[in-house]
Amino acid sequence: MLCRMERIIGMSRMIRHVSPKYASTGMLNERSDMYSFGVLLMEIITGRSPIDYSSPPSEMNLVDWFKGMVANHRGEELVL
Repeated sequence: MLCRMERIIGMSRMIRHVSPKYASTGMLNERSDMYSFGVLLMEIITGRSPIDYSSPPSEMNLVDWFKGMVANHRGEELVL
């Protein structure tokens, strides 16, 4: 449990959880904050990084992989 807590604290300090819209426009808004918070929650729930180059291409992006798992009714497999 301590290891997970240390990871959560470390993730919360990271700045690069940015929404694609912010990355392309440079403009922040509430949606950008919600996106960043959502990615942080997905990292906490799954224990995965936002981008994992060691995963197959279809599972490399955390957000896309997470959405696919939920769409395929495999949500229970997301939790560590």
